[in-house]
Amino acid sequence: MKITTEFALKTAKSTNITQSSRPEPEPKQKRTDVPAWLEAEVVAGLGLFKAAGIKPFGGSDIKSLAAAWGSIFNDEIGFPIRKIDGPRISQAFKKAAARLDRWPAPGQVLALMPPRPARRALDNLPEPNPERDLAAIKKIQEMLAGGKKQ
Repeated sequence: MKITTEFALKTAKSTNITQSSRPEPEPKQKRTDVPAWLEAEVVAGLGLFKAAGIKPFGGSDIKSLAAAWGSIFNDEIGFPIRKIDGPRISQAFKKAAARLDRWPAPGQVLALMPPRPARRALDNLPEPNPERDLAAIKKIQEMLAGGKKQ
């Protein structure tokens, strides 16, 4: 059975589920402030849905939806980085607008986000040297013990 956003909202209303009655999920490194650029990306994406003829459920306005969606995106991405995550969010909204004929849940859009690019390997790392490493550890231990200073 496919659960739609409308079904979830009706179910939540009919069972009188409130924020306080829900169990608190384990947060990823949760931030309370949504970066302005992230909220702007969400506003643009939701505007794209409207332009594509997909009407928001419940007659919600874009600004209030963007605040809620921005918070969800912020929590799910972790610590969003504009240069990396901005284009990914934009691509996800474009894919969703092209593929969906009903207003999606934030998770549906997040699922369409391309993965983050692979990180580059660090260049010119020193070769492992157990003798040098042990000497450095010993020196640090002595410094922490208040013994020998550089």
